[in-house]
Amino acid sequence: MAKISSIIVSEDTFNNENEMIIKNPYTIITPYAVPGNFSFVLTFSMIELQPGTSYSLEINIQNPHGENIREPGIIDFDYQPSPEEKTRSRDSASLSLNFKNVVFKEEGLHTFYVELKGHNRKELEIPVFSLVQ
Repeated sequence: MAKISSIIVSEDTFNNENEMIIKNPYTIITPYAVPGNFSFVLTFSMIELQPGTSYSLEINIQNPHGENIREPGIIDFDYQPSPEEKTRSRDSASLSLNFKNVVFKEEGLHTFYVELKGHNRKELEIPVFSLVQ
């Protein structure tokens, strides 16, 4: 069954030939001040995808009270790997999304989640604290 297998938040993610490089993974998010904005990349992987199947993803961030800090992002896609991709990826895929100037209004533990609708939801909790106290 298709599922989200991992999530990571980092400074940047890029491809270097056949490798994905994740630069400076974050264990804490530190905007200069809170409230304040912060930019980051959310990278996640999916496994056991079925060729020829349509999927829907929901990506969101919630504050310490479980409230959305932005509108959830929805991505619909059809998994149609080429024969070369199918051999190389074994029906898995990774996606990196750039989030620019996301406003964090309060400090505390924030939940990042990616949901593969009808399959599973993976969460990552990261504390947010002001760089300047």
